Amino acid sequence: MSKFDDALEVTERRRAPRAAAIMPLAIRVADLDDCLHGQVVNISQSGAFVLTDDPPPVGTRLEIEVTLDSGDLVLHATAEVVRQQTRFSPFGVGLKLVEVAYESQALIDRMVADQRLFGDFRLEKLIGQGGMAEVYRARILAGENMGKTVALKRLHSRLSEDPMAADLFRREAELTRTLHHPNIIEVVQTGSINDRLYIAMDYIDGVNLDQLLTACRRRDIFMPIDFCCFVIHTVARALHAAHRATDGHGNLLGIVHRDVAPGNVFISERGEIKLGDFGVAHVASVGSAKDLVAGRDVYIAPEQLQGKGVTPASDVFALGAVFYEMLTNKIAFTTESRRETFRRIIAGEVVPPSRLRPEISAELANVVLTAISPRTGDESLLDKTFGSIRRFPVRFKDANAFAEAIAPLYDPAIGTQLAISHVVHSLFR
Repeated sequence: MSKFDDALEVTERRRAPRAAAIMPLAIRVADLDDCLHGQVVNISQSGAFVLTDDPPPVGTRLEIEVTLDSGDLVLHATAEVVRQQTRFSPFGVGLKLVEVAYESQALIDRMVADQRLFGDFRLEKLIGQGGMAEVYRARILAGENMGKTVALKRLHSRLSEDPMAADLFRREAELTRTLHHPNIIEVVQTGSINDRLYIAMDYIDGVNLDQLLTACRRRDIFMPIDFCCFVIHTVARALHAAHRATDGHGNLLGIVHRDVAPGNVFISERGEIKLGDFGVAHVASVGSAKDLVAGRDVYIAPEQLQGKGVTPASDVFALGAVFYEMLTNKIAFTTESRRETFRRIIAGEVVPPSRLRPEISAELANVVLTAISPRTGDESLLDKTFGSIRRFPVRFKDANAFAEAIAPLYDPAIGTQLAISHVVHSLFR
């Protein structure tokens, strides 16, 4: 563990234990008949952080009621507003608990204690959350993996009784357990604890590509070309393994990731490269080839935008767009309008990467442009608005062909795991 990590651990230990949750909140202000409403998102023995559309001013004394998920337990307390966060709506308000009933204090203590334990897992730090789930760095306390640090993805409690959300989460768990590759994040175990579905995965002690790109843009520097090539070559191999994955009977599953983006490519402190998050993956054996459009706007393949379904070549397009971004610090197809972005993707309108970074060779630029070409070899992909797309190169048919095209274009003595580790440490020193 680095000195930075040591300092982080000390900071976390000094912070008051708190429970991260989303619970309905009723606020009664003295001399007012109306009741303000909001949500508690953090609570500790001494205070709480709440979201509300109508924040009281700092210094206001409040009588608050917090309804727990079960609905039959309510916390009562007197609180004082000590800070406001008013840049975004709903607004954030920091409350100091001035007076708490004995029964309510006991409930808060129990909530904070329960927040740290989840079955045989000790939750150490919230490292991410989205609309469906939250992800914690956690340690396994029992069983064959006792002592192992994992990334624990847990379905939000409010979605536990939502059949569609639960089904999607189970599908992700089943899918990720079938994938075994050194450059795909491995699943340690899956299951349900107290009706909360979870997936425990390998914890990557490092950063993702999105963080690396942000650091480069902030410093106005480019990532080394050999570094970019090695990373994309490695991820392409991992994608190909996912595309060729089979079930227990040897039948091809037909997996397409559909969310290849910088935030889902992870790089450890040791320079290991891992592809993760198959949460919206398409699986031909259980879904239509024309599933709903999924993924981040600027990485969605043109054929998917046109409703023609997804194939491994759709993931090649997304990875090619990530490659372009790594090499140039610019998003290939972004515009101020989502509609215009989609139009440019379908039309194949992109500035050649060598124009933004002259040291990119013609051969490398051609590989990138081939990966993000709107032409897949399907002659039905002709658009009346933009004319024939035959003037474009045919996109690589699969991730393996993409990887083979990259392989001779970088120095394997420079593009290595050790070199990647050095780049990560230099950017986040």
